[in-house]
Amino acid sequence: MKKLLNLLFIGLAFATLVFLTSCGKKDDGPKPKTGAETNAALLNGTWTVDDAQGKGVKFGTDAAAGDWSGFRLTISGATKEGGNYTAAGTSDAYEEGVWPASGSWTFDNDQGDQITRSDKTKITAVIAESTVVLQFSIPDPAARVAGIRGEQWTFNLKK
Repeated sequence: MKKLLNLLFIGLAFATLVFLTSCGKKDDGPKPKTGAETNAALLNGTWTVDDAQGKGVKFGTDAAAGDWSGFRLTISGATKEGGNYTAAGTSDAYEEGVWPASGSWTFDNDQGDQITRSDKTKITAVIAESTVVLQFSIPDPAARVAGIRGEQWTFNLKK
């Protein structure tokens, strides 16, 4: 009988040990990155106009007026929340109405494909490792007078 009690006690102690070790916090490993986190890392750097196959800069469905070949968009400090930009080489035909010389931007969603500039311009972005396509319309009423409002702008850029 004593042997049976000892075996029962050992079995109960073993079952308790197994139960208690399985109650620990479950570690699922590293949390996958959101699209915004991934895209933020890809956006940092200097982007220039990608004229391959006639992409370049478009206003509506046509090539934008003026010379955009020297356009550079530099994005810095990008995080899943947003970052900063500087733009240089905008076409003389549009001055700063399309791209202000500098500003900040934020992601509007976790996918990282909707961006709002500090001038409230909403941008749809398709971001890859060495290319980015930015599409937007200018919301400022004064932009209509300057001839840059209404149609969608498309910037095909490369690193």
